[in-house]
Amino acid sequence: MADLYETNDGRVFDSELDAQGHANKLAAGEAARQARAERAWKEEVAKTLSAMSAIESGDANVEAGNYDEAIREYSKGISACNSNDTHDCIQRLYPFYNQRGLAYQGKGDHESAISDFTSAIVNMRYSHMDEDHYFDNFKVAGRLVNRANSYKAIGENDKAILDCQKAIRIGDTEKVGMAREILASMGVSYTPPPSSDSNSNSDTATRNGFVSFIFGLICGGGAVLGAVWYLLLSNGGKYHGGLLSLLGLAIAFFVVAIVAGVAWSYKKNILFACLFLLCVPGWLSLAGMVPNSLKAIYIAGVEAEREADRKAMKDVTVAVGREAKLYVSEDTKSKVERVIKKGDSVKIYGVNHENGWTRVLHNNYYGYVRTEFLSLPAEAK
Repeated sequence: MADLYETNDGRVFDSELDAQGHANKLAAGEAARQARAERAWKEEVAKTLSAMSAIESGDANVEAGNYDEAIREYSKGISACNSNDTHDCIQRLYPFYNQRGLAYQGKGDHESAISDFTSAIVNMRYSHMDEDHYFDNFKVAGRLVNRANSYKAIGENDKAILDCQKAIRIGDTEKVGMAREILASMGVSYTPPPSSDSNSNSDTATRNGFVSFIFGLICGGGAVLGAVWYLLLSNGGKYHGGLLSLLGLAIAFFVVAIVAGVAWSYKKNILFACLFLLCVPGWLSLAGMVPNSLKAIYIAGVEAEREADRKAMKDVTVAVGREAKLYVSEDTKSKVERVIKKGDSVKIYGVNHENGWTRVLHNNYYGYVRTEFLSLPAEAK
């Protein structure tokens, strides 16, 4: 079998010479790509340096009063930045527009100045939601003041007033002072409205999350205690609920806890007050501070059940027909309290004919045994 030769791009040749020729082409192509990338990078650097040089030259010409030359230099910088999409160069667009606007303003061309100040403001917006949310409010305030001066110079006082008002709302002390001077020269005074920041708005601000969590637990627990109190009270101290009833109580706890926590957090005071009042009886019943508290109802129920057992069977004593286990509940999977030997005597306190269990007392131990293990009298069968 002839040797095969594979190149870096996965192609396979049966000739070493062909494989080498293809590899050389790949290497030449990669070298050309790297050369193009390097040239592009150098061009971007050159444009950035050209833009930096242009703004320095323009500033020098403005200081010397050479506004036309300054405008030409700033225009070069804007052109260089527009042809260079690097982040650093794009960031420099707004000072170019602002400085060129000042140069136009210096020579009395306020229409062109307004256009450049507007471009400076637009290029400073990075993630704005409205006119009062900018990347750098202090710098924008300065551009607004510059544009207001030009609006005032051409008699568009309404627009000048709007720019000054915005500058006062978002600017630092220096820019606010400059904006107020412009307004005062037009006979206008302005007091900014209170901040509408949602974080400081008392109607929407949320309360402490940990406190909301605690109040949720209190309300949820109180609601469940109240429900259990009502069930015991209405059933003579006995709780006959099964798994579904427990699941319902658990769901009620979580629903009330979540709703109460959210109501407190978001200041839904009426809803929270109703839920809090709902939980109060449950906690009072647990603390024994109300008539027929949970503890009193439970004790009364247990005593009533024992008394009913005693009256029903009149403490009948029977013999165990065969060895039997005494369980703590009516379930063979529950704990075995003791083993009753065949022939031992037990007192009967209740026979459940539905499930075949009998409640008995053996040597001071209460528990349950299977009815078929006992020699019951005829009246108990």
